[in-house]
Amino acid sequence: METWHVYQLRSDTELLYVGYTRQQLKRRLGEHRRLKLWWPEVTEIRSEQFGTEDEARQREKEVWAAERPKYNKYSPFVTAEERDADTRKRVRKWTRANLERKREWTRAYWAKPEVRERHRISNRQTPSYLARPTTVTGRRLGRRQQSGPTLFD
Repeated sequence: METWHVYQLRSDTELLYVGYTRQQLKRRLGEHRRLKLWWPEVTEIRSEQFGTEDEARQREKEVWAAERPKYNKYSPFVTAEERDADTRKRVRKWTRANLERKREWTRAYWAKPEVRERHRISNRQTPSYLARPTTVTGRRLGRRQQSGPTLFD
C-alpha cells in the first residue's frame, strides 16, 4: 500500500515550506537540507501520513491556504499546465529585458569618445600572432618550414 507524506518545515515563528512526497520523506528532507539556502532557518519538521495522493494534496492545500509558506515557489492551487505557461512567459520576458539592457549598455559604451579612440588606436596595431599568413580558407598556417633540403628533394 502506498503511503503519502505531507511535511511542514517551520521556524520558531512561521511556516517556511510545505510539500508532499510518496514514501520517501527522509530522502526528500535530505534534498532540502543539501539544496536549500534557507534550511538553517528550519527548527521544526512536522509530517502527516495519507493513503492516497489526493488526500495528501488536499491537506497541502489546506496548510498552504491557512499559513502561506515563506519559501514555496508555486501554489498548489495552480495546475501544472498553468505553472509551465507562466514559467515560459517569465523566461521570454526576462530574455527580452536582458537583451534590451545589453543593447543599451553597448550603445552607451561605444558612445564614449575615449572608448572609440582607444579601440581605433588598438586596431591599427596588429599583434604579430595575428599577422601570420593564412590559407585560402582563412585558417592560419603553422610555423614556416625551415629553408634547406627536405626529405623529398
